[in-house]
Amino acid sequence: MNDAVLFDVRDGVATLLLNECVRLNPITQPARNGVLDGLRRVREDTSMRARLLTATAVVSASGRI
Repeated sequence: MNDAVLFDVRDGVATLLLNECVRLNPITQPARNGVLDGLRRVREDTSMRARLLTATAVVSASGRI
């Protein structure tokens, strides 16, 4: 994980939080890497039953993928 994407697990739900609200959570290389790392962690840990992708700003993400 990195500062662009925060990762938390509670009650079997993995939350990936886009964390660059000042910049409207652009899909940057660190953000892509953070999301991919989080999804790998979820795939490898069978105790996580769900995943939630959310953001810290009014806009979920800006930019091109």
